[in-house]
Amino acid sequence: GTLVARIDGLREPEQLCLKLGAVVGRQFNLRTLAQAHPLDDERTQIAERLHALCRAELTLPEPGPEPAGAAAADSTEPGPEADDPRFRFKHQITRDVAYDMMSQVQRRSLHASVAQALESAEAGLGRNSTPPHAVLAYHWDRAGDLALRGGAFVEALDFFGRAIDTGRRCGASAARQAQWLKGQGTARYFLGDMPGAQDSLERAVAVIDRPVPGPAAAGGASLRELALQALHALAPKRFLGRDAAHKAALDTAVDIYRTLGQIYYLDGDAMNRVTYVTLRGVNVGQRAGPSAALARVLANAGSMMGWLGLDRWSDGYLDAAARMAGDGGQRGAEAYVWNITALTRAQRGTWGAALAANQRALELVQQIGDHNLEAEVWIVRGTVHDCAGDYAALAHDWPRARELALARRNPQILCWSHLDECDARLGAGDDDGAARALELALATPTAANDGSSTADKAQATAVVRWRQGRVDEAVAAAREGLQLVSRPPPSGYHGVHFLAVATEVLVDAAAQRPALRADATRGVKALLKLSRRFRNVLPRSRWL
Repeated sequence: GTLVARIDGLREPEQLCLKLGAVVGRQFNLRTLAQAHPLDDERTQIAERLHALCRAELTLPEPGPEPAGAAAADSTEPGPEADDPRFRFKHQITRDVAYDMMSQVQRRSLHASVAQALESAEAGLGRNSTPPHAVLAYHWDRAGDLALRGGAFVEALDFFGRAIDTGRRCGASAARQAQWLKGQGTARYFLGDMPGAQDSLERAVAVIDRPVPGPAAAGGASLRELALQALHALAPKRFLGRDAAHKAALDTAVDIYRTLGQIYYLDGDAMNRVTYVTLRGVNVGQRAGPSAALARVLANAGSMMGWLGLDRWSDGYLDAAARMAGDGGQRGAEAYVWNITALTRAQRGTWGAALAANQRALELVQQIGDHNLEAEVWIVRGTVHDCAGDYAALAHDWPRARELALARRNPQILCWSHLDECDARLGAGDDDGAARALELALATPTAANDGSSTADKAQATAVVRWRQGRVDEAVAAAREGLQLVSRPPPSGYHGVHFLAVATEVLVDAAAQRPALRADATRGVKALLKLSRRFRNVLPRSRWL
């Protein structure tokens, strides 16, 4: 508190100079601060600002040769030339307090500025036992991590890409490069680039744990992981936490497996791939011991067991996930668990239970301010209302999802919000408004193999064009939706909803055009088959 008061008492130029030095590290030199300073007119005043900080006894000039040993290890910036004065924080805690006083946005910006300064030909890298490229990689890594946490996914993608490139040049460890690949993959995931996210994350987990098997080999690999999970259940004390010494790396692998499972799920990938990464994530996580990452992947396992119709197993995994997250005080993980619980309840067609779980997730996510997860929670809420036919409630869901998507520049969530608006307006009888929302959705780019978005666009197009009397376009879109969803079969309840809508259009069209009866019959048969697993469409399949 005393240090905060002293720093607050500085003039703004000295405060900013001190914070910039804190970003560089325990030690820093004048030249780098001058070149990294975000204000052009301050760069010539850096020497004056540094001397003011020394007079305030927050920093000290560093005379003579470069410090050795532990002091040198504290620095994250290369040493200066002889004509480049060097300074250090008087105490490490002073540096920590100055760093913590900054917002995530300011830290992100300054780490990027320092990295850019060090990359420039005039940066004066000098002599240091730390390779310059390793220092650059550190700053790009910090900038990427902060951008990711703040929802600046475009910037995060750029920063992690620079960290990866720089890390290759300095021979960064495979584990470190895998961390950057994970950050890159996460940024791509939130930007809706599912193929890019999948590539980055699969490369990362191949380094940390093992390669993900291809679709042909995933079935056998899933059976092996299932057998291992059975052993864990029979003798939990023997397996739980047995590799705690490698917990950090294993938890990273678990988080990657969880995200890959979501990507495969959203893209309608083969269910054996979803099964493999989920079970592998649980097994690896249990070896590492309780964690937020394990709680999240346990929730995914509960959802997967629900998909397989194993409701008791599903509830067991979901309950275990909620307990682990709650007992550990991990509100972020707890919010995630309740969001997945809402998805699982929706797959059973129990809309009330799904909305109750969704409400719990929403309360938690708003407490912690995780706008990335909040956007997903609002989309799930909208999908539940859409599938349940509650279009008045849906009209309250999509505006918040869109607001978050625009703020986070997430094209996938933005597209889904337009499609939810389209469905809400169709349900309210506002065909013109639905048509406008559809056009916005179609104009929002999503990845070519983002199967969920493509199928959603197809079903919405089919209904809107049918309402507009544009029968040929409606039939073409319904056929596309039928093809997209039935082969391969969907892994999510929302995909079966898309199939039901497309089939309903084909059934209506077949009443006017008998030649379409074969398409309508194919849709009904596919829906009847899937309704055995996805109970949310069972009444509709029987009605058709």
